Amino acid sequence: MTCVRRSLPSLAVAALLCACASPPPPKPVEKPKPKPVEEAPAPEPDPEPETWEEAIEKWGHQCPGPFFTLPEQKTVKAAGRTFEIRGSTLRLVQDGGWQGPLKIGVLGAIKDAEYNTQQNIKKAAKEFKKLGVHIVVANGDLIGDEAGDLAKVAKMLGETIKLPTFVHSGNYEWTSAFTETFAGTQEKYPQLFNMNLLRHVDLGGVHLFSLPGWSVRQFVKPAACYYDEEQVAALEAQIKPVVEDGETVIVVAHGPPRGRGKQSLDFAANAGNVGDEALQAMLKRVPVKFGIFSHILEAGGRATGDVERQTPIKLPMRRPVDKLYLNAGSASSFGWQMLDKKTSKGMAAVVVIDDVAHGGNARVSFFKLR
Repeated sequence: MTCVRRSLPSLAVAALLCACASPPPPKPVEKPKPKPVEEAPAPEPDPEPETWEEAIEKWGHQCPGPFFTLPEQKTVKAAGRTFEIRGSTLRLVQDGGWQGPLKIGVLGAIKDAEYNTQQNIKKAAKEFKKLGVHIVVANGDLIGDEAGDLAKVAKMLGETIKLPTFVHSGNYEWTSAFTETFAGTQEKYPQLFNMNLLRHVDLGGVHLFSLPGWSVRQFVKPAACYYDEEQVAALEAQIKPVVEDGETVIVVAHGPPRGRGKQSLDFAANAGNVGDEALQAMLKRVPVKFGIFSHILEAGGRATGDVERQTPIKLPMRRPVDKLYLNAGSASSFGWQMLDKKTSKGMAAVVVIDDVAHGGNARVSFFKLR
């Protein structure tokens, strides 16, 4: 037997040759590229309303309503006067500015349309006529709870108050129902105007701006009118240029601004000062000289010339003041204990804004309804 001796280098070469003879590794399978995802087209924005009826349809569930303009104006004849709805602005049609004093009847927190409250509203109407009132404001809580019959209150106002009457929500009324109710009265009672949507009433040199609802959500009933600091800022943006032009501005709000102490418009029994700080700051900052409020019923029948400290004005007023803010209380016949421990069964107020051409001054008188 012959033995073949191989050297180490030969083995290495053989191993290398064997390695080179191995098949190449398979190529990775290329995955198909995913198809690009087509983005869904952006939804078309809702068309802006062109008529008052379309604006009601679009914003009737929203409170406070936005500030807006309409390309098509609507003319309304009511209580011997002609108005134009230009969007969220209602303008009195007349030659020149407002002449003489403006007398405003105020009904706060009507709450119900029961027999005794109907008698209260009739008495208020007689007093308004006697004092030569031009317009009436009902600034919120037209019903006393979510189940209240708003249609009965609207009928009571429409049949009793024959003056232009500006109504807006408090913290009880269901917003959509409020809109539907007063939209439904336009033909029979054209003098009733919804200030949830008509945020600015231009009387010619004198302007009412509304702030319906309330700013503390826990005290706003479901689907009722709630506002926050953004709505206060939006209101300020509308008011500021009017004030800077030297025009007279009256803010009509359901809730009062924050005050100090037990004599304030916002002092609530067992709760203290509960008014809105953002509203108070705005009224000071612009500044707005006149304000009509209610909501804190036990503090009704009060007036002040200082929106921050709210030092009370002695009543009855003997002379007008440069600044006036008041709490109108409640017109309801339902007994309500006031902060002085007396019981009110309904009150109303008349505000007189005079010297409009020079920035205005004001005075107020309160009277009992029962």
